[in-house]
Amino acid sequence: MFEIKPIIGITANYVLNDKPGTSVGVGGNNQKWHMLADDYVKAVEDAGGIPIILPVLQGIQNVDLLLKNIDGLVFSGGCDVSPVLCGEDSHKKIGELCYYRDLQEIELARYLMDETDIPILGICRGMQLMNIARGGNLIQHIDEDKYGKHFFGNQNMCMPVHLVTTVKGSRIREIAGEEIKVNSYHHQSVNELGGGFSVVAQDSNGIIEAIEFDKRNAFTLAVQWHPEGIYTTVSEHRSIFRTLVDEARKKGGKQ
Repeated sequence: MFEIKPIIGITANYVLNDKPGTSVGVGGNNQKWHMLADDYVKAVEDAGGIPIILPVLQGIQNVDLLLKNIDGLVFSGGCDVSPVLCGEDSHKKIGELCYYRDLQEIELARYLMDETDIPILGICRGMQLMNIARGGNLIQHIDEDKYGKHFFGNQNMCMPVHLVTTVKGSRIREIAGEEIKVNSYHHQSVNELGGGFSVVAQDSNGIIEAIEFDKRNAFTLAVQWHPEGIYTTVSEHRSIFRTLVDEARKKGGKQ
């Protein structure tokens, strides 16, 4: 008998240029690409889940069919979320946008939180998107003079670069402790909270580093750092994925 393991969907980046393929000789001109770092796949598998990469679909109505086959979901990191979704114009330092991905994941996040008990983990962009889905907004570009540096693009993901402090009584404190060593690869962050979310971790400068959704009977955690990149060196991050998988297992694996 095969062990029944929960299936964890992971959202993918949607890249609108052909460089990912043409640069390594496996694609042609004018192709678009679905992409996901292997770290996400390994983190879910090592935690006892079966990872499934979820594409950006042309028909939003088809997303519901995907959800029938998963027990948990990770909103992965990636490009900036469009400020238009918050009713704002773009900051001059806004990065690459993918409105197709934004639209699908906003609808997906709303549906998951409102209509299902599927456990959810948001990571970096995923945290920002989940907050927007509930009516929140973002700091579009972090002022380093005020809040310190948060994008360490040249740093290996497995190395921590700063500390975050969790809130007493929160799920993230239960999972990872009072103080967590984290990596950092973001220039945006949560500003005003969306309805139902609570701040459960911050850094020493007041940047929101984790939020939890209080208004559903299911695990719903989002973090600003990248636990999939650092779980092999800092064990607290491994516990985040194990908790997601354990919560998904309670819902009943479909394998």
